[in-house]
Amino acid sequence: MASAWLGGCPAQVRGFAPPARARVASGGPVRVKTAREEAPPEPPRGRTSRREGKQMNNTGCVTFEKNERTILANLGGQPWKASQFTRQALRAARSDWLRLRKAVGFTGAGRWLTTELTSPKLAKSGVPSVGVTLHSSLRALAVWRQQDEATQHAIAAALDTTVDDIRSSLMQTMCPRSTSGCVGGCVTTHSEQASLGRTDVVRLVKTLFHLHRPASAFCLTGEELRKLRKANGRKCRWRVNISDDIRWELLAPGLWTFKVPGYAYTKWTPQERPGRKGLSLVYSATERHTDADITNMLRDGHRVAVVLDVRPADLPDVWKGCPVSDGNVTDDLYTHQGPCIVGLSVKGPTLAIKERMRRTGFARPA
Repeated sequence: MASAWLGGCPAQVRGFAPPARARVASGGPVRVKTAREEAPPEPPRGRTSRREGKQMNNTGCVTFEKNERTILANLGGQPWKASQFTRQALRAARSDWLRLRKAVGFTGAGRWLTTELTSPKLAKSGVPSVGVTLHSSLRALAVWRQQDEATQHAIAAALDTTVDDIRSSLMQTMCPRSTSGCVGGCVTTHSEQASLGRTDVVRLVKTLFHLHRPASAFCLTGEELRKLRKANGRKCRWRVNISDDIRWELLAPGLWTFKVPGYAYTKWTPQERPGRKGLSLVYSATERHTDADITNMLRDGHRVAVVLDVRPADLPDVWKGCPVSDGNVTDDLYTHQGPCIVGLSVKGPTLAIKERMRRTGFARPA
């Protein structure tokens, strides 16, 4: 697993934050004491530091992947906290975003969020739902290569960096635990929506904004979550990962202070991504999981999403002796109770994509 040193030595600090003088460098293990400063009190999961009065995870450390290290470095080495959400920071974030959009020929701020009004999937939650759609896996790199040289240099200038730096950052997958099966059948990448207009470019600049201007990106998301919560109370949802699989709860714990219930499908293991209060996680099975791996995860109390090779109407109630909750009817993961299989029928805009999911084993027989 990829990892990094903080400031050249193991950092043990509150809320994943190294000292102000520390920096995130490449190579070496990052072992960071974890604390949930931004979360409301919750039942203990591991040992508690009396001195800090914060909950530690069971291992007391986190190993960051390359893309997460890039984001953390561009945050100055410290996760984004609610205290950084100020009027001045929000104004600067909006200015940064407009500058980047202008570099690719867009006018105005556009829509920062995907909502239940623009996404049929989010609409299935039954309540106002939002998320930020980035590129999945290495798709952003492919779209970057499609841009002409002048556009590439304009984007780099807008981000105050170099073309080489951008190219390097996009060589880091946005889905660290992706497999050939899930990449080949990714609904977000291969959907009809993805091929409309300049959707690919919109997702590219949003992905770059999170990689190179993460504090500004979090300010924009925070403002939208604040407004969503104010208008709807808890009757709303935030899909934390729509197409990526970055552990935003580690990089931007401050976003959870807006108290919008978050949820996500993830291919991280429960040990790598245990979640936190206000984040409902469903772990996704891939072709690398055996049936026994999946049933064992249920025995450990987890919910596991499994793509089954059936039509939505034929989704079984039980799979391998485990209860199945229909994941086709709602995107709200809070509705799937207890350890269960979250069943998803095989999908794809073309027969070739469905066949590839069957061939790789990503879609399993019911």
